[in-house]
Amino acid sequence: MNKATLAVVMPAYNEAAGLAEFLGELSVALSEYFVHFVIIDDCSTDQTVAVAAGCRAGGLRVTVRVNEVNSGHGPSTVSALRAGVETGAHLIVATDGDGQFLGEDVATAVAHSLTTGADIVEGVRTQRGDALFRRLTSAITRALVGMRAGSRPMDANTPLRIYRRDVLADLLAVLPLRAMTPNLLVSSISRAEGLRVEEIPVVSVPRRGETALGSTWGQRRRTLPSKRFLLFCRDAVLEWFRTPRATIARPNSVTAPVTVPVAGSRWWAVARQFASYVVLGGLGAATDYAVFWGLQHTNVHHIAANIVSVVCGIMVSFFLNSRFTFARLDHQVQRMTKFFAVGLSGLALSTGLLDLLITRGMGAMWAKLVTLPVIAVLQFIANRMWTFHPIGSVPQSMPPGRVRPASPVILTAETADPADSTVDGGRP
Repeated sequence: MNKATLAVVMPAYNEAAGLAEFLGELSVALSEYFVHFVIIDDCSTDQTVAVAAGCRAGGLRVTVRVNEVNSGHGPSTVSALRAGVETGAHLIVATDGDGQFLGEDVATAVAHSLTTGADIVEGVRTQRGDALFRRLTSAITRALVGMRAGSRPMDANTPLRIYRRDVLADLLAVLPLRAMTPNLLVSSISRAEGLRVEEIPVVSVPRRGETALGSTWGQRRRTLPSKRFLLFCRDAVLEWFRTPRATIARPNSVTAPVTVPVAGSRWWAVARQFASYVVLGGLGAATDYAVFWGLQHTNVHHIAANIVSVVCGIMVSFFLNSRFTFARLDHQVQRMTKFFAVGLSGLALSTGLLDLLITRGMGAMWAKLVTLPVIAVLQFIANRMWTFHPIGSVPQSMPPGRVRPASPVILTAETADPADSTVDGGRP
């Protein structure tokens, strides 16, 4: 009986310390299959490429492609997936080069794919032990995918996915080459298109190597997001809303028409608007909470910390909601003034409520969690009815967003071994 062929693909950036261990563990766990490792190196500044070459010299089938320029985790992931399809393997096993999965869990996911014939098998990460800001980010990504696809995944951004080669080829046909968050797009497209997606639990282990933080985000403290991470989140959210919903072209497929009841169309539009406000407001709230947390841990008084954090949250929320939720780009100064008035009213109310709860014995962080949803609901009503209400006889709405055309990844032949090593171009 012929062995199933697997292409295990991964982006890598400065993973020299743990890469050999991860590849060796995967090779043992997947020994019953014919395995081809494909690594997209995103211009690492350490010995990642040399370590991969050493694994090849040790007998593993490893192809290394080095990006021409540092392009980011997202574009490197897309390049890895494309390279996996090019191998002609039966299944494409996608993961990250930081080795945060156990070889036995990857083998279980592969076996599940072969047994069930699922289009995609997703590894739902458990035992993650992430910092609070990471958990908030994960919750927001699940909500974003759920809003767009109508089905909410358990782990929207998991890098561990097992694809049937033909299914992945169809997905790549509509996936932007320079996507910042390709895993989120795959989660959305696969569910919206009705693909058979299976979710199985896998253990998330600390990043392999000398440090669990890595160098991608320039993070110094595990519990606080770095500036690079926050900027990435901002750009990724903007890209998400600018990227149109993609449809996989499949032969002989018939798309059933979607009928929206006329009587309920207004309420449906309001519900969608509220959902968008909640998600984008969640980013503002996450900013608020993160800033408050950081100030509390630098011994700033809770009232002063609350004032600073709320102002930061208001700014993030205004720019996102004015563009995406309410689509009002006219009279920006007037609207911002109103938005701040609503926000400062919420600040006064939340500060009073926060102080009341704390003086009655509630911890500062729990008190903050209690005040956030109450203030959010009241502010949505005020902003919808006042801040973003049409001004003048003809409301000025935001023009449709433009999608920046994807830039092709240029492959340059350059080798240590022409048969196994290629150079191509990414990670922030």
